[in-house]
Parts: sequence; C-alpha cells; structure tokens
Amino acid sequence: MVVRNCRSPPHGPDAGEQSLKQELSEHGSSYQIVSILDSAARRSIRRLIEDNGYDIDVVGPPYILYILLDNDLIEKPEFCEATVGMIRTEGWTGYEVVKNAWTSIPVDCSEILDGEYDDALPPR
Repeated sequence: MVVRNCRSPPHGPDAGEQSLKQELSEHGSSYQIVSILDSAARRSIRRLIEDNGYDIDVVGPPYILYILLDNDLIEKPEFCEATVGMIRTEGWTGYEVVKNAWTSIPVDCSEILDGEYDDALPPR
C-alpha cells in the first residue's frame, strides 16, 4: 500500500482538492483509495475518476480506520475511540462536518461511547 499526502504549493480553500485532482490526472492508475473530508471535493474527485475510468474509492479520513477494523486489525472500541479522537483532534465541528466524517462507515459507535462523545458521533 502506498500512501501519499498531496499538498499544493498554492494555498486556499480548495488547494488540497486541486492538488489531488492534478495528481490523479497524472497518476490515477497508481491509486486505490483517495481520502478527503470535504464532501463536495469527494464528489468532484469522483467525477474526475469516473471520467478517466479509474477504479478508485473516494472516502472520508475515518474510513482508513474502518479498513483496520474490517480486517480485524483493531477492535470496535478502538475504532470508535480512534475515529472520535481524529474528529476532535482535527477540530472538525458542526453537524455537516461530523456527518461527512462518518459517511461510508457502517459502524454504530453510539452503543460503545456514551453521551460525552455526542459532538463527534454521527447525527441520529
């Protein structure tokens, strides 16, 4: 597995998305998964992938932790705590951002984590 962190020299609200688009346009066949939090950026990158015929999954960052869980490399409590930790450490706040972080993750952590974690769990 190769993991690359693409960073664009220009700065701005969509610099990461533009950097990923450029990287995928040039080297898309080298990738299996692209992880980015912003849901609009994921949709835009999915269009680029479809237009180029690549077979790449586009997911939110916590999905990488889900891969560990799905392959029995971590237990569900570890997954839930790590995902909430990622959300809080990155400062992802607000209904839509937290919802986007959990998109594509078929795990209910509310049964493991109590109410003090509600700010980082998906809306019900």
